Amino acid sequence: MGCIFNTAQLAATTEKEAREAADRLQMDLLDQYGHDTYAGHLGICSHVEVGSRTAVTAEEAEEAASDLCEKWGPALLFKLKGDDEGYWLLAGYCAS
Repeated sequence: MGCIFNTAQLAATTEKEAREAADRLQMDLLDQYGHDTYAGHLGICSHVEVGSRTAVTAEEAEEAASDLCEKWGPALLFKLKGDDEGYWLLAGYCAS
């Protein structure tokens, strides 16, 4: 089986808000698309970790996440800056 790299931008100003938004998104995805470990969505990532405490652009965050994330591993959160200030990027490889 393979995996899909997925991302989502979450509106949040603090790490706490970003983690709460990520938890809500994961629960919504599990409710909508199921709990199958090969469902291919961010809800099935094992948990969420902060990928970097330094703000980055969305493009930099996606590049870092694609290098750092692993299938069956956690989804990573990155605080965004620039045009996407006030958002966090949630990214992860999702088994499919």
